[in-house]
Amino acid sequence: MPFRSDLAENFIEEYRKYVQFHSTIDILKDPPSTYPIPGVDLMAGLDWILNKARNNEYSSQFEFDSDITKLILSVHDDHLDIYMCSTTVFQFTNNMALVSVSSDGIELPRVYTWHDAELQHKGEKNVSPVESIDGIDVEGYLEKLASGFFYPLSSARDPDALYNSLFPSHPRSLYTSTKETGAWAQNLLWPGSSHTLRFTNGTSLKMATLARFITPPDTFNYRNGASLFEKLCLDTDLAFTPITRVRDPKFPQDTLSAYPTPFVNSSYHISGYFPKLSNDTAVLVVPTFKPDNPVEFSDIAKAFISNASALHKRKIIIDLSSNGGGFLQSAIDLFRIFFPTAPVYTAARYRAHDGLNLITKALNDAEQEQRLDNFGLQSVDEAVKPDQKTGFSSWKDLYGTHKTMGMYSTSLRAITNFTAASDENFPISGFGPIPLNPTSSFFPAKDILIITDGVCGSACAIFATLMRSQHTPTMAFGGRPKHSTMQAIGAVRGYQTAVNASRDGTPKLSPNELSRYNHTVTAVPAAEWSLVRSANLNIENMFIKGDDQLPLQFVYEPADCRRFFTMGQYLQQDQVWDEARKVGFDLI
Repeated sequence: MPFRSDLAENFIEEYRKYVQFHSTIDILKDPPSTYPIPGVDLMAGLDWILNKARNNEYSSQFEFDSDITKLILSVHDDHLDIYMCSTTVFQFTNNMALVSVSSDGIELPRVYTWHDAELQHKGEKNVSPVESIDGIDVEGYLEKLASGFFYPLSSARDPDALYNSLFPSHPRSLYTSTKETGAWAQNLLWPGSSHTLRFTNGTSLKMATLARFITPPDTFNYRNGASLFEKLCLDTDLAFTPITRVRDPKFPQDTLSAYPTPFVNSSYHISGYFPKLSNDTAVLVVPTFKPDNPVEFSDIAKAFISNASALHKRKIIIDLSSNGGGFLQSAIDLFRIFFPTAPVYTAARYRAHDGLNLITKALNDAEQEQRLDNFGLQSVDEAVKPDQKTGFSSWKDLYGTHKTMGMYSTSLRAITNFTAASDENFPISGFGPIPLNPTSSFFPAKDILIITDGVCGSACAIFATLMRSQHTPTMAFGGRPKHSTMQAIGAVRGYQTAVNASRDGTPKLSPNELSRYNHTVTAVPAAEWSLVRSANLNIENMFIKGDDQLPLQFVYEPADCRRFFTMGQYLQQDQVWDEARKVGFDLI
């Protein structure tokens, strides 16, 4: 594809105004020492790319798009994402999935090809682990790859969760309805023309990189890069249209066979199991909080938990592996089903900056409501404090500002008004028109165990954080080959994404304010940008009760227990549950 510096410069100038609403850009430059990911200066990175564009240092649109993508990926925030036009055509694959396998869940794992690991699991003795990739120690190579791959649903903020994303995952496949072979084998960024695996027995294997359509087109009649560029990068009708990966209408058979027959399920967005390996433990699998039918999601959760209690199950495992989030209402509702009388404490702040303050002054009331909604912001009338009872008297009262972690933030508020957010289509038990059901807990916190592969973010993180507030234990599986702690909630812990923020309407500002407004708030809706197909921001920092200073995104919270994956657990999810049942409750 050709590269046009004028379009690139215009894009970055507008994107900078958009990115200033991202909630963590100040702290990211110098994160706390406990944060396991390197810091990044997002604005400085955009300036560096802008200078390269102005100097015509890019030979193709893909080179430019790759730099933008790598910068955004370095933030490791799944709510901050961008799909540039040239990165939405192909994914690159080597058709050789790898897997990190421990012999017993405690011994440090070794990396094998999936095929070899299966052979070893079946009893084959003459199997060798991978020693190096392209001449680099395999663990070091994969750790570096984990810090910068481009793979959907896997932008975690924890190195162990990122490491897990390199490998196949039945829980991930359960939600996406695709065969997920992991980011080592599937990458949206160019990984190089080939890779060479060297094994401990001295043999080696060279694999070519193949390009595969992300969504196979009905026709692909582009004769050259210029015609493809014109359609994908200049046609704003394509901007912010859904980017869909090919889904199998029937789940991949090996994924379904990895799970026992469910007692109840709703499109496998939530399913309940009574494993044969245990007489006293039930398992609730929740791979997403974005069900096709939130009412059915809620009904199935209530029915299963009630049945588990009636069948004298003493313990319950909640499997949140590879849950990237979804609807806030479904997450809060599930918490209320487990703990009906517990307080639902949530707290959030926006990043305070000139652009945020000015948009509330710029428009009349009717226009302001729509603009705030486009930015993902709440109006003064909608906002409530964490107690869910007290509101704000004015925008000045809500805006603040307050100094937190060296940055300016708005006043502390609840992430939403649950009474207003709950309705017949998106129920939250005990809020709005939805009656409280159940009215008491079926399981005490000590008999509930949350397990994950580290990838639990957004609404999943909100649910898990609320469960942790009731002292529910957590257990993490997999991760880097190190005897160290691992986070169970290892993906994004912010809330609320903004996708279409721009200025319009009739500004009601002084000349000085108008000048600042035009300089800081983009005039071009994101949906009308050239060069980009999709972009999102995280606009709210989340906080736990008792600490309204450090955003949860930067809190390191190790799981109560950790195990590495065995090959049997990769192949059969109920073996993961059995290990959790054996050690997850007793060690806490």
